[in-house]
Amino acid sequence: MPRLTRRTALQLSGAALVGGCVAGASTASAAPAEGSWPQFQHDATNSGTASGSAARTGLDEQWSYGLLGRFRRYASPVVADGTMFIGGEDYYLYAVDADTGAGRWKVDAGTAVRGTPAVVGDTIVFYTKDGVVHAHDATSGAKQWTSTVYSSDRRPSDVVIAAADGMAFFPGPTASAVNVNDGSVAWESDAVDFPSAGVAVENGTVYLVGDSDRVYALDAATGDPQWSKRLGARTGKNTPPTVVDGTLYIESERGVLYALDAATGDTRWTYDHGGEGNIGSPAVADGTVVVGSVYKEGGVYSDSKGELHGVAADTGENRWTVSGLGALLDPPTVVDGVVHVGSFNDTFYGIDLADGTRLWSVNSGGGSVLSHAHAGERVFVGVGDGKVQQFTPAPERTTTTSSPETASDAETATATTATGRTTNAGSATTSSGSGGTKTATAADNQMKRGFFSNSMTADESVFSNVFNLTVAGFALSVAGIVQQMVRGD
Repeated sequence: MPRLTRRTALQLSGAALVGGCVAGASTASAAPAEGSWPQFQHDATNSGTASGSAARTGLDEQWSYGLLGRFRRYASPVVADGTMFIGGEDYYLYAVDADTGAGRWKVDAGTAVRGTPAVVGDTIVFYTKDGVVHAHDATSGAKQWTSTVYSSDRRPSDVVIAAADGMAFFPGPTASAVNVNDGSVAWESDAVDFPSAGVAVENGTVYLVGDSDRVYALDAATGDPQWSKRLGARTGKNTPPTVVDGTLYIESERGVLYALDAATGDTRWTYDHGGEGNIGSPAVADGTVVVGSVYKEGGVYSDSKGELHGVAADTGENRWTVSGLGALLDPPTVVDGVVHVGSFNDTFYGIDLADGTRLWSVNSGGGSVLSHAHAGERVFVGVGDGKVQQFTPAPERTTTTSSPETASDAETATATTATGRTTNAGSATTSSGSGGTKTATAADNQMKRGFFSNSMTADESVFSNVFNLTVAGFALSVAGIVQQMVRGD
């Protein structure tokens, strides 16, 4: 049973009076509003996926917002009601206009803001490294309450907050649920005496990892243990679990992904993706689990070694693997069939969920890509040097030609990748230094005639020909005059 302290008993009775009665918690949480990304990996299940549109040709940067200091790899931006929020090591939580990048407000928490906040209704909840949870009005930044959830020195360094049914859930040691209305602690559990980065919540159950190789399931309403399981491999304590459609996904420290029955803890399958573990929680979309690998070289994260894997959610079989991405410190996400993931090598990638084809990449302009969030078609990318960049899909920049020539066989040939996939070699996506992208086609490589390009209307083409003939005649006249002067005529 969870430890029921005097404080817990008093706060449980208070929680019932303010309308946050935990015993009446629903078994399913309301989905986040359309076009929002209100918490880590979008929702309390950490699914990493949402509706919306995604770029397939590249991204254009719209704005960049600089913090006063850096932030850590678990600090992800969240977006709700047109505002982006992020916390940093500079003691501030920032609220930024999601459209323009203009600062709306910031609050000084008195110490480093760690992990990822969560927006619940009109309240934003965030965690600081001293073990305190803070709640502020999401519109004005006005303080609402604070609550100490970790009083010992064994508190987690970083916490990504999972919010569901008006409650904010926290991992061990002393896992707990806090009522967002007033900060009262609904329950505390000493069943998990081990600090970790976060939990996942689905259908009234809280899932979290414990010391050594243990995984736990707790009742979201009471904190009572439902089941626990030993994996036989040390769990990735810094990787919050993911639970989607009754399957719980747990990472080990050595790069093995476990799929467990969320109701019983029974193992369904395992997938060894190698590397030296994984930092980001897996994303699950359209029957595919997306998980990244992390490698180190000389004791530091690699700029070149790093893989992204697409795994069948029902069987654990590999569907595709993309290599050479660098250490993937950023949890992958999926929107509109496109996987988004950032790397230690300052690059943000877009990859086709269906077959692993690289669609585009953009450079952060300096600094490892540690996190990101979505809101509609907009992408908010957190860069380790202390900035957030907002990107939108780049228009497909192609030109057409009216010339009768066709592309050569070499330009239209198909290339087979190492995994057996085929891509059109006549169209290649490249990234510009500013983060924009351009789709180059065979038509781009053809010569432009005269003083105008071939991509013009019929009237423009006639004007172009007349103009070119006029210029040519003028040039011949000048040449004749020069020739007469040389002859002395």
